[in-house]
Amino acid sequence: MSPGAVLGGSGGARWQRHIELVRQGCGGALAASDALTRELGAELGAQCDDMAALVEFGAVYADGKRLLRADAPVRCPGAKLRVHLAPRRFPAAHAVDWRAAVVRAEPDFLLVRKPAGVPCHATLDNAQENVLACLQRAHAAAGGGGGGSEPGEEEGPRGRGSSSSSSSSSSTVLRAAHRLDVDTSGLLVVARTREFAAHFAKQLRRPGRVRKRYGVLVEDSRAVGGRGGGGGALPGSRGGQVQQQHLSAGTTLVHWTDKAQKRAPRCFLAKLPPPPRYGAAGGAAGVEAAGAEAEARRWQKCSLVVHSVLQHRVVVPTGGSSDEREPEPPLLRLEVEPLEGRTHQIRGQLAAAGYPVQGDAYYGHGSSREEHQLALVASSIQFEDRAGVTVRETLPHPW
Repeated sequence: MSPGAVLGGSGGARWQRHIELVRQGCGGALAASDALTRELGAELGAQCDDMAALVEFGAVYADGKRLLRADAPVRCPGAKLRVHLAPRRFPAAHAVDWRAAVVRAEPDFLLVRKPAGVPCHATLDNAQENVLACLQRAHAAAGGGGGGSEPGEEEGPRGRGSSSSSSSSSSTVLRAAHRLDVDTSGLLVVARTREFAAHFAKQLRRPGRVRKRYGVLVEDSRAVGGRGGGGGALPGSRGGQVQQQHLSAGTTLVHWTDKAQKRAPRCFLAKLPPPPRYGAAGGAAGVEAAGAEAEARRWQKCSLVVHSVLQHRVVVPTGGSSDEREPEPPLLRLEVEPLEGRTHQIRGQLAAAGYPVQGDAYYGHGSSREEHQLALVASSIQFEDRAGVTVRETLPHPW
């Protein structure tokens, strides 16, 4: 499917349609693309003239399950369709040689160099432009080996951790053993078997069994007049505060994030907030204690180990020679290791400490940035395979 086969857009509720097939005379079933054409063709016209491509892109659900084939049968009457008319696009997925992106291939897993701007797995309205689907298609086109997909028609709405692209025919299903943010690049472990996926997930639940380090460029707020430091609000965060901290090799940053916050940007606090008081004055102490305990469980600890801190310099051509200069704003080059792996942990903790990641639209200082220029790379990983052998892989430093 070409990148322009379906509508591009930012998605959102106004680009969704909820349809219940109520017309009679369709013999009990109707192809998905035909059902969409009949229900939406007159309304949308040229805005959505390729219903088959929209289905195959993974933007249509029937009775809560994603459809991946245009000829997939849907109940008629009675089927309830949800259609995403403007799926979010990830064009960076089309600029990658996915076979060359595989750093290491083992019978149980792949180590892949994930590019920035591509999600690890299918999103709600796009099942084609992600690491798993692209790898499946690349290896299927090359004659198999690395992974195809089960040829089923549908994928459940939460089945986004594995690829079910309808364009391949091998029986191997690739699964993301862990995740990286869309705009984060670097090493990603992809499971080739269900057994390895379970094995890796078990290691993730045990502290220290999977070691991941990241290279990151951060703005040094101390060198730009304290911008963002001194207790100001954390840019983009919901209630977080910047408390400037000194970074050196061996520093461990500790913050707390609200488990109840499901959407980014998240709040990162250097100290736990005091528990609220429950009940009227003189009320039962047990009620207040129970409330305080519940409040404590709401907050998750985040620990980020800083392994190295270097002043970042860039080479600037000057006539026939070149000169090393500090960029503006001044940048530090860090190697960090998150101990827990919370959502946006590295980005949120560094911003809360006064060192926002360069190019971070969520936690950085700017209101805009160049697309996919987040200076955060998963540079090394260490874990054990199912035979108990330690696997280590490191990427060259990107800066």
